[in-house]
Amino acid sequence: MSACSGDADRVQGEDTVLALKRDKSHTEGCPTPRAGWALEVVEPTTGELLRLPLPCGRNRCPHCRRRNVQVTAAKMGLNETLTERPVTHAVLSTTRDWATDSLLREGWRQVALNVRRNVNPDVRYAWFREWTTGRNDGIRRTHYHSVWTLDDDDQAAAVAAISNHVWKRLTNAYSEKAHGWAKVWDAGGLARYVAGLVGHHLKEDQAPPPGWKGRRFGTSKGFYAQDTRELDKQAKAAVRDERLRFHLERAMADAVPDGFPADIFDELVTERLTQAQAARAHSRIVRTAW
Repeated sequence: MSACSGDADRVQGEDTVLALKRDKSHTEGCPTPRAGWALEVVEPTTGELLRLPLPCGRNRCPHCRRRNVQVTAAKMGLNETLTERPVTHAVLSTTRDWATDSLLREGWRQVALNVRRNVNPDVRYAWFREWTTGRNDGIRRTHYHSVWTLDDDDQAAAVAAISNHVWKRLTNAYSEKAHGWAKVWDAGGLARYVAGLVGHHLKEDQAPPPGWKGRRFGTSKGFYAQDTRELDKQAKAAVRDERLRFHLERAMADAVPDGFPADIFDELVTERLTQAQAARAHSRIVRTAW
């Protein structure tokens, strides 16, 4: 949880630029694109009409999983800058591997009810579920990370205490190392936390058990500041720009000599990015024969 905490003297709201994880993927595009569909786009420098494979978008795909992680992080970070009640704290809690989904839902209902009744009636939250690897004893235990809109650290401690009490009573799960809270300083900190968190959750050895179907991410009612479809659209655009800039920088770096001025290189990348954005504005998804 240290990814979301900051220096004690840091002012909340400072450095709120959206922080996306850089794309360090070694995969060259989606290995399982959608059959029969393609993205039609005009190459900005040559005017050539290109048809590019359309990614599958599945979390089990190593290429698309990374993009989905970035979109989730961007969505949370963007919402942080738009909402009147931004996320302020993160809480970690555990359950047990044998807890049924209905029991887990009941646990979350009790946690939220107690927090609203005894801590903050206007609280909003989002949660992420993952499983341990089971390396220590062969048992894969499920647990939750959650982020909350609270007024101060005392409320965060109270939320953590309620979480601990509920899950211990329902599932006999408690560990001093696995329970606690940390502060979220700004939109950038939340985006970094979620990017690392969701990426961590999507690791193959911490994926759900085979055959499991359920939700690994959820939010309380009213968590988002605007319609989620519009927020998704903005988050995907932000991720496309970030990924495109990264790939442009990587490709153009080989074409400039050593010692080339960094500010001029940045201008060239920005110009190329603007051209690509203009071309993307006229792109469309089309049916193909392959």
